[in-house]
Amino acid sequence: MPEFDSDALLLHAINSQTQTKIQRAKIFLQLLSNGHIFVDWSDLPKHQNSRQCVIHYKSLNTNRSLSLCVSRKTKDAVIEKVQAGHLYDIHVCTVDELNRVLSSSEHAQIQTVASNEAPLLRVTKSTPDFIVLEWEQSKLVKLLDIEMYKLRINGAAKVLLPPTENKFIMNDGQFGKRYIFELEMYRKDGKTISSIPVMINWPGVTLPKREAFINGSKELIISWENPTSIHDGNVESYTVRFILS
Repeated sequence: MPEFDSDALLLHAINSQTQTKIQRAKIFLQLLSNGHIFVDWSDLPKHQNSRQCVIHYKSLNTNRSLSLCVSRKTKDAVIEKVQAGHLYDIHVCTVDELNRVLSSSEHAQIQTVASNEAPLLRVTKSTPDFIVLEWEQSKLVKLLDIEMYKLRINGAAKVLLPPTENKFIMNDGQFGKRYIFELEMYRKDGKTISSIPVMINWPGVTLPKREAFINGSKELIISWENPTSIHDGNVESYTVRFILS
């Protein structure tokens, strides 16, 4: 059963004429004891000209979508390529030889269980200049069992860290951009355990809200308020500049 990335693979092949004829049905999801997800779409209508069934599943933690293709005669399957502690949105569809969708199930969601051995990752400080990430080692894992950590930012491997490290400072973010951090722990026994992803929009500094008015004919009074986008009260000082024209 091939498995592949599919943010825009099959569903974008739907034309308007076919889309109006799509029949929808409910699906059944179950989390298995090994952490995999069981999917049952027995109620999904079958078509004579269907080529295969496609299971679309998306992690709402990382916004990454995957697809699992199975035989058109299949009525259930097990999704193995899932991550612990993620919330998944899942639906199933049947497609023909031209990848046109013939029938599609309703969307359903299921949460996988986070590993008890996973490190606890969190953002401890966020400013327009930098973000501080810190993590705690699980009490079920010994320091000697850890080979290294790998920090992923928006899905890409950013840096490798020694097992004794518990902090990372990122200072090259873009204002307003969404960042998803995930810490992978590599054990010496070959096992890899990922933390629950942490999401944050990079903070930015906005100009303070200003007001100015003349008191009589002698004084110019200027007042301002702190901008709401400044985090942790990181205002060292204000400078007032006058431009004469």
